[in-house]
This record gives sequence, C-alpha cells and structure tokens, in this order.
Amino acid sequence: MTSGFGIGSPAPSIKVQNWPRGDGISNFQLGKIYILEFFSTTCSGCGPALARLAQLQEKYSDMGVEVIGVAAHEQAATADEARAQVDAWVTEWLPNTNMRIGFDFSAEMDKHWMKASLSCSEGVHCRPGRQHRLYR
Repeated sequence: MTSGFGIGSPAPSIKVQNWPRGDGISNFQLGKIYILEFFSTTCSGCGPALARLAQLQEKYSDMGVEVIGVAAHEQAATADEARAQVDAWVTEWLPNTNMRIGFDFSAEMDKHWMKASLSCSEGVHCRPGRQHRLYR
C-alpha cells in the first residue's frame, strides 16, 4: 500500500527485516487488538512510552491486546549496527516484557504505515472486525 489510508482502511501487513524480540508476525489475527508503536532509540520519550504500553499489554492480554514495537527510524551506517543499537535499547527499557519488537532498517514500515497515514506524531492502532481497520 503506497497511497494514503485512514480511519476504516484495511491495515497493511507488517514487513520488518527481523524480530529482535518475540516471534515474527506478518498479518493480524481476528479477535485481537493490536497497538503498533513506532520508536527510535534516540527518542527520549519512547522508552517510557513502550514500558507503559508493555504494562497495558500485560493487564489486558486476556482481552486480546497486543503491543508491537517497531524500530523504523534508526540512524546507523549499517543494518547490523542499527540492530545492535535496538537490541541494547530494548534490553535496557523492556527487560522483562514479552512484547514483540520488529526491526525495519529498510523504512518499508515507515512508508506503508507512518507516511501513508500522515500520522508521524500519533499512534496508529488496529482493532478487530471482519478485517483489521485503523483507528485512533
């Protein structure tokens, strides 16, 4: 999906290079509520925000809530260097959570989610239905 999307649009798939934490996921399961949080290791508020979202996931996991963090804005010379930054950051900020963390050095997730939705400073969330749709 390269054009814009908005509230009620089908959610794009998750395309990351790898999963530093948790099992990989490419599509959403019906009946679950997904919260995607895009972060960067250089963002001062991202660590506390993801830690709070991890608590939310733990509290509401029996209701199908799952938080997925996506590192999609890393500044590094190589993907390996960026992945090492993400690994260290996740170990520091999320040491005891089971949140999935995806790593996207290619910026595909940024293109398909953030830029397409024009929501670079707001969270984009998915909720269940016949198809997963976007909402705020």
